Amino acid sequence: MQKTTPENQRLGLRLGLSNEVYRNQRRRIETSQFESERNEAVHEVQPPNPLWKGEARSHALGMAQKIILIFICSTVILFLTDTGWSYFPNLGAGARPMGMGGAYTGLADDANAPFFNPAGLTQLMKRELTAMYSMLYVGLNPILYTGKTDRLGYHLVSFVQPLHQNTDTMAVSWLAFNSAFYDENIFTLSYARCLYLFPHRQKFPSLSAGLNIKILNLCIETNEYTKLDSDLSTRGLSKSDATLDFSLLLGVTPKINLGLVAANIRPVNIGLIQQEEVPLRLAAGLSYREGNTLQLIDISWRNNLLNERKEINLSLGIEHWLFRQVCIRAGYNIKSISTGASYRYGYSNYEMQLDYAFIYPLSSLVNTYGTHRFALSVRF
Repeated sequence: MQKTTPENQRLGLRLGLSNEVYRNQRRRIETSQFESERNEAVHEVQPPNPLWKGEARSHALGMAQKIILIFICSTVILFLTDTGWSYFPNLGAGARPMGMGGAYTGLADDANAPFFNPAGLTQLMKRELTAMYSMLYVGLNPILYTGKTDRLGYHLVSFVQPLHQNTDTMAVSWLAFNSAFYDENIFTLSYARCLYLFPHRQKFPSLSAGLNIKILNLCIETNEYTKLDSDLSTRGLSKSDATLDFSLLLGVTPKINLGLVAANIRPVNIGLIQQEEVPLRLAAGLSYREGNTLQLIDISWRNNLLNERKEINLSLGIEHWLFRQVCIRAGYNIKSISTGASYRYGYSNYEMQLDYAFIYPLSSLVNTYGTHRFALSVRF
């Protein structure tokens, strides 16, 4: 049997199992008839002895199924994050922003803005629709209890509509993580307004504010193993709650922008069994544009409620347009390095852009070819 580790404990929490329930399950396992095998390198549950009868056989089967459930869930969700949050880890959104290491708070000038700095929506002069498809941690290929290979997906759709002569902007967006048995969804309604702006946007400084109203939802698929846990079967396998983000974007000069964000301002209880809050996140970002080149820096702070520690993350990014149609970019943060490219095609009233990002984790994850993201944006 695999020993209990901090990673396995937080993975149990991610499936809605509280600390207390998780410890009780481990305690029952340790006192079971499999105790003699715990110090051996056994990686799968042995089938029950056909000679067992009655209650002893039923108890052993139930114990083995719970062990399988914990092991399977830990194997899959281990690949999501190694920072320790039990729900909705910050994997970043979009292909273009993550190609620059996620340093996007001080820029946020496209339909990815709701996920980084909604105040940046006021920079959009046209309607914009973007969609992203990503393959997380290619090469890990977790195996499910059914024997099939799972695929971890992370996708988004965002639509932006400028209002009132481009001084007000609204957006709706959807961000989703999905696996074969576990799903997380974030539905967002965004509103941004120019608080201070010179006519025709020809002078600086300028100041915009943005607000997100977010609904967070998680859902675990019902199967033969989840039915065995009385806590999960009585409380349900789905949970939703709502929270708020607020942000500012200051145009200091035509070349420099400063962004400030407070995300998850309202505490979000998303735990299935006991209270589990998605932590508050604060971020500041600076962007500097010189000709066809953008340079960006972000710093963010998150309160990690699960293991009672704070995390500060530094992100750096650069983007350079070789000519009007082709762009290359690179980025770095404490968790990963990244690179990306874009191809843009269109006319004055209609434009399409294809973005790609490759993200390689700088963590304990091994035997992976990194994460690949593809996004298509249309401006009209």
